[in-house]
This record gives sequence, structure tokens and C-alpha cells, in this order.
Amino acid sequence: MRRWLLVPAILLQCGASVASPVPNDAEAAIRAILALSARDKLALVDLDGDGVAEVLVYSTDPDECGSGGCDLVVFARQGSGYRRVADIGPAQLPIRILPTRTRGWSDLGVEVGGGGIHHFYEARLRSDGTTYPDNPTVAPAIALRAASGRIVLAR
Repeated sequence: MRRWLLVPAILLQCGASVASPVPNDAEAAIRAILALSARDKLALVDLDGDGVAEVLVYSTDPDECGSGGCDLVVFARQGSGYRRVADIGPAQLPIRILPTRTRGWSDLGVEVGGGGIHHFYEARLRSDGTTYPDNPTVAPAIALRAASGRIVLAR
């Protein structure tokens, strides 16, 4: 598992609670700043409604994934850098932004399955205002009956 550090930032803007396509120049800058590999998937989404996009990174490196999925890491702008908001795993794709919010942050929907879980399902992850639950297979994550929301990271 990678250890994520506070890293220098570039300013990212997007519409409130809407995923933005990542422009090629912004994607290259983000990949360089966060030292991402070509296998990492990323999305820019304003999760906290402040008009500045958070960065969602889903690692697909086989060396960093298990049978239950890979890590989803959420970064937020902090001063001149980014801070890690959450390191969620194991998670499967797709990753969704749910239509609900908790403590000012959009709820996340992650697919859960594999690693001994035979029936895949979507788990709702609610923010506590600072972070998200780190494991979508246990409480406080909530199993949803049906997938909902907008996919921001797809298979």
C-alpha cells in the first residue's frame, strides 16, 4: 500500500458536486504532483461544495490490489498542497457520487465484492465532515439495495 503525503497543489475548479472531465494538461499535472502511475484512474469532483475539486484516485496496480479490490484515495486542497482525506479499501469499480450529502460532503458509492464476498453490492460511505470510512465492507458503511448516483470512475 502506498503512503500518501501532503503534496504541492494546483488549483482545480469545477461545478458544485459535479464530476469534471479531466483536461489532459490538468491530468498530467495531477499525475506528476501525486506521483500517479499510468494505471491509476482519477476523477475531479467537488465533494464538499466549496467550488474546488477534490481528487479521487483509484489504483489498479496489481501489486497494490487484492481479491476484494483496490484502494480509493480522496485528496482535498489544503493551502499550497493536498491532504489525504480518505484511503478507502478494498473497493471495486464503479465509484459513484450519490445524490445524498452528509456533514456537507457528498456520499460515495463503492462496489464491494470478491475477497470472500460472493454477492457484489454497493456500499454508501458517508463523511464525518473530515474523512470517509476506510473499509466499505463494515459499519459505518451502509449496504445499498440498488446502485444510484453518478459514476465518476468506471470499470
